[in-house]
Amino acid sequence: AALTQFDEMKQAGMLDVVGYNTMLKSHLAQGRSDDARILLREMAAHGVQANKVTFNELLHARVVAKDTRGVWTLVDDMQKAGVQANSVTCSILLKSLSVHSPPRDVKRVMGLIEDIEESMDEVLL
Repeated sequence: AALTQFDEMKQAGMLDVVGYNTMLKSHLAQGRSDDARILLREMAAHGVQANKVTFNELLHARVVAKDTRGVWTLVDDMQKAGVQANSVTCSILLKSLSVHSPPRDVKRVMGLIEDIEESMDEVLL
């Protein structure tokens, strides 16, 4: 029922980024990351700009899946879209690091932390 209503609202052009993010989060919660990625492309096709919440949800799912390549692809996509990382993004990325992480990944996360405009809260770490 929710998916039907979502599709109807999408066809009517009544969805904003919050509506898309809600469905994206639902897809991810159900383990349907492919559907979430498709939804990200649909957002762009419908002129809806993905925001920090969109990318953070997708990043978290890639970290949980231990998909390092997917994590960095999303970070690149986020930057190409002009969406700057925030403390939540950096917290998610820090959780992806381990003693086995390549030094380039550690340096990249630390660089993003240095570039954020807000201060990092130790609770997010």
